[in-house]
Amino acid sequence: MEKVRQVIIKEKIITLIFLAALSSRLIFLSHWLEDWDSVQFAISLQNYSVADNLPHAPGYPLYVLLGKILLFFTQNEILALTLLSAIFGSLSVILIYFLTKKLFDKMAAIFSSLLFITIPIGWNLSTVALTNMPGL
Repeated sequence: MEKVRQVIIKEKIITLIFLAALSSRLIFLSHWLEDWDSVQFAISLQNYSVADNLPHAPGYPLYVLLGKILLFFTQNEILALTLLSAIFGSLSVILIYFLTKKLFDKMAAIFSSLLFITIPIGWNLSTVALTNMPGL
């Protein structure tokens, strides 16, 4: 935990970029389920059964478990799953920052992180109840 705190203090810019990504995603969270996969994931938060094909194979047990944890706090299946996508979509900005910083430099890392926030497909998938962003 101390190491995480030191990184946050040292890398203030990525903290701001992460907060910008998270806030932009939280504002535009979807209020409905996107497609049949989302419906199966929402149902599986209450009744997880691979035998009953809820959700479809491979079952996504970690995704459903994380969704159940958020469901405990939100009491809303759609909000729990979309919030999960928003959190992981925002966390992926941090990964892109550090990967780009390691490969190039800090300015390229800042630019790529800001660019990733605004890419329509990444932004859209961070606001819906699908496994794409947690899978990223």
